[in-house]
Amino acid sequence: MGAASGLVAFALLWGGMPAQAFQLEGEWYSFEPGEALAFDTPQKLGSEYSSDYLTYLKPLKWQGVWLRNATGIGTGTGTDTDIGNGTGTGSGNAYELSVGSVSSYEFQLDQRLQVARALTDNLGVRLTWYEDRNLEQNFSGYWLTLSYRLTPRFSVLGFGQLEHEKKENDVGMAIEFRPSAAAVVRVSRVFPDFDLNQRNRAADRWVKGHHPTVYSLRYSQWLGQGAAGVIGGNSGINALESSGPKGSLGAKTNFSASSRDSASSADFIDSWIRWEPELISQQPTVSQYYTHSRWAAQSLGVMSWGSARHSLEWRFFVDHKIEKQKNYDASNRSRSHGSLGVSDSGSRRRVFLTLADEFLVGALAVRPGINVFLRDYTRKLVKAHTVDLLPNFWVMLPEIYKKDLISQWAIGIDSTWYKIKSDLDFGLPETQAAESEQRLNIRYDVKFSRQSQLGLLFTFDLDRLATSEAWEGGGGQFSMVF
Repeated sequence: MGAASGLVAFALLWGGMPAQAFQLEGEWYSFEPGEALAFDTPQKLGSEYSSDYLTYLKPLKWQGVWLRNATGIGTGTGTDTDIGNGTGTGSGNAYELSVGSVSSYEFQLDQRLQVARALTDNLGVRLTWYEDRNLEQNFSGYWLTLSYRLTPRFSVLGFGQLEHEKKENDVGMAIEFRPSAAAVVRVSRVFPDFDLNQRNRAADRWVKGHHPTVYSLRYSQWLGQGAAGVIGGNSGINALESSGPKGSLGAKTNFSASSRDSASSADFIDSWIRWEPELISQQPTVSQYYTHSRWAAQSLGVMSWGSARHSLEWRFFVDHKIEKQKNYDASNRSRSHGSLGVSDSGSRRRVFLTLADEFLVGALAVRPGINVFLRDYTRKLVKAHTVDLLPNFWVMLPEIYKKDLISQWAIGIDSTWYKIKSDLDFGLPETQAAESEQRLNIRYDVKFSRQSQLGLLFTFDLDRLATSEAWEGGGGQFSMVF
């Protein structure tokens, strides 16, 4: 784990810590004060860390399950405040956890929780908490949302996040439209640190008219029946439907091989785009203005094809961030931001894509996949470019059915190719380098009858398989609906 453990020191020396791809709740990510302290610059993540990151990502089908239970799409309700009226599928109550070792000192950790309650026929409340921590990002937040249903298809939402320091309080509002029981569209606007100028003990202030604002548009749809017999398609956690009354907590399902054909699949689409117009922060202690603008987009999905015998999975993320600094004479603070020249500038553009196709070969399910991470950085006229190319191949053994659970073993091979090309002025240890890694992954899943699932991961370095350094690490994942 040498490359991964060295990243932390490298990041502290060479710049900010950008948000990693595939954000849990991308609509609500926004500017953080620490971003003004250092520009984002390239970090030599290396092939080992990229492989770690992908290994410990939650299965993509879990996102479909989360959407179905957190938003109610595909459950037949089709209305906002029906969420929180009971337990089980569409209740609005769900929890997910994924943790994995990425170095001798750090875990990659992502988890989220939502609890919802219908207060009246038209009024509902939700608490959504999420945490996303890895070697590139250390972020957590929560939103308390109050929703009011105007019509069966339209709702308005107000949400906020309170902090100990009032300057960090965030508020937002949204309009939600449900064109059908299987889809939801949300348009939102968030005001991060909206009260900083009035509640800040420090000297930094937002320039009038340039406070941070986040606009977003999100579309989520449940697609219905998927690939019959495909692991994780018409089986697994997606099959954990309550056979008892909706109000019975943890209602139980008895499993059998026919569960494959009767349960709903995890087919879904979940896409959003986020735009943050230019914000300007005045930092009197360093006689400087800092400006920041960014946009990002993400699409996740699972879709059956080929007479429902294949299950296509994809993750796509792209973002572009621009930062500038303008220095001024401390003895002449009245100079306006617009009259100053740029003293430093930087930008970051990232594109992340993962594709996989799952299908049956005899009694086995196989999933070949390809993952591509591209990063481009500039600092004035200096440039750096990194590429991660990660093909992988998984084989899922037949599921073992018992009365109260389904268990399954899976074996995966990851191969990683990493390359960096950078101008000398960026100060990176290597301006041109290429590395490759091979890894063996073993996964064990247990899908319980009471709407929950556990996954255990074990990883080994194939390049050092015959040595004492073969063990790469392990992780665990858990999901439940309640």
